[in-house]
Amino acid sequence: MSHLFKNPRKRNILILSIIFLAGFFLRFRYISGAEFPLNDGGLFYQMTRELIRNNFKLPEFSTYNLNDIPFAYPPLGFYVTGLISQTLNVDLLQVFIWFPFISNLLAIPVVYLLTKSLLKKDSSALLATALWTVCLPSFKWLIMGGGVTRSIAYTASFASLYFFVTYLENSKKKNLIYAILLGGITGLSHLEIFWVLCISLFALWFYYKQTPLKRAIRDLAIYYLGCILVISPYLITVFSKHGVSPFLAGFGTGGFDMIKQVFNLILFNFTEEYVFTVIAALALIGLFYRVTQRQYCFVTWFFVILFLDPRSVNRSILIVVSILAAVAIEEIIIPALRNGAGTEHTFGHQLDCKQIKSKITDGKKQHILLVSAFFVFQLFLLAYFQYYDEISPTQKISQNELAAFKWITQNTKPDNTFLVLTSSLNWETDQISEWFPALTNRKSVSTVQGSEWIPRNGHKLSGDFYDNINSCLKDSFSCVENVLLEEEVAVDYYFFSINTCVAESAICPNLILENALSSNIYQVVYRNPEVVILSYNPEN
Repeated sequence: MSHLFKNPRKRNILILSIIFLAGFFLRFRYISGAEFPLNDGGLFYQMTRELIRNNFKLPEFSTYNLNDIPFAYPPLGFYVTGLISQTLNVDLLQVFIWFPFISNLLAIPVVYLLTKSLLKKDSSALLATALWTVCLPSFKWLIMGGGVTRSIAYTASFASLYFFVTYLENSKKKNLIYAILLGGITGLSHLEIFWVLCISLFALWFYYKQTPLKRAIRDLAIYYLGCILVISPYLITVFSKHGVSPFLAGFGTGGFDMIKQVFNLILFNFTEEYVFTVIAALALIGLFYRVTQRQYCFVTWFFVILFLDPRSVNRSILIVVSILAAVAIEEIIIPALRNGAGTEHTFGHQLDCKQIKSKITDGKKQHILLVSAFFVFQLFLLAYFQYYDEISPTQKISQNELAAFKWITQNTKPDNTFLVLTSSLNWETDQISEWFPALTNRKSVSTVQGSEWIPRNGHKLSGDFYDNINSCLKDSFSCVENVLLEEEVAVDYYFFSINTCVAESAICPNLILENALSSNIYQVVYRNPEVVILSYNPEN
């Protein structure tokens, strides 16, 4: 084994393999034994089925939740998963379980290549990759069902940055071509992540660009125009059918709030760590250290993402945070340990730097290596225990909930409307509300997904309606009735998810179910251990 550590290349491969296995284990635990995709993806699932039924020609509209939603979402993930399902004869739901997981795993070695190209040091790159790998934002929203689009874009964006930075260093045109193609893949998969890629690449270009300036500007322009060219077939198709209104509606849902971003900066928990925010604290130290050293590349990159990507800032900014944490460890903590371990006093005077360095033995180096390994292992354990967090958004639709969906499909009319009541704190993590329309082909009046592509403020109206209904779960069923009356929304059935409730916020359908049952105008038409469905029958 000792010869592996004497060969830098083999040593790096071994350490990267360990990091990859750790990342595999952390992610696999969430989907192990899964019979259904995690959390979201219902909208994408239906859009993929519609694409397949249309012989892989982009439909004009998606009928998700019985709406006419412009089929404007970047479609590459739908094409890839649909082709996998059709070519290999695999159930599309199974593809939605495994494809995001595999795509996200591929990001680990890509992150290593990117960080190595930026930090110019194997140990720093390995450390940054390890820290990125164990943080929840590096996979939470990427291994879910909705990760069929996010995971491709996330991995491709890192690869595009890597090849562009490499091109700036060696001027090999093939690297620029690879960067453009991967940037195009990012844009064809997820527009928000493509936006993050564009602003990140500009931040890095500003510090890594080569002279003369005219050539550097030309390279940047070629990259952006090349990416647009790759994306253009999709853009032209959507523009010709819907114009720019779906994109304006989609980009208008970012929810930018300067005060919120400043608050996020103060909290500085972009890593979403469990119990102790160790990596975030190290990143903050690394941020200040780079400022004191007047090295502003990563600092600029950090603030560009912080203030220009408010919607998914933790996921987007994590790569920079991991790099800054690695900087703090490599450039502050480890040198301090080495100096402390090798410092000796002669006649009351401290040895100079050369003498200190000569005093560091192999044993002391191994001691630092063991401390570093234990530190990373401790972070891995914290990430491991984070799995048991009860309010983790990586939940799955249960068999009882699927059984209720099946009953609805077989026993209700296609034009019946439903109000889905769950214990989710917000619509983003309400997997039942999202999957309900896709699996029942019935209207859910409170489902928000898909409305972001509907013009005329459709997303805000849907989100406000969901929040108003959700607030009633802390009150009474009459509150629900009042909201429906005020919004002039008619409902035939009420779907109560009674499986789990979030005690911290008192959002729980169980609290108002008995209240509804006390009224003789509602009757139970279906019940299982996790779902109760009531019908509205005013004639009683």
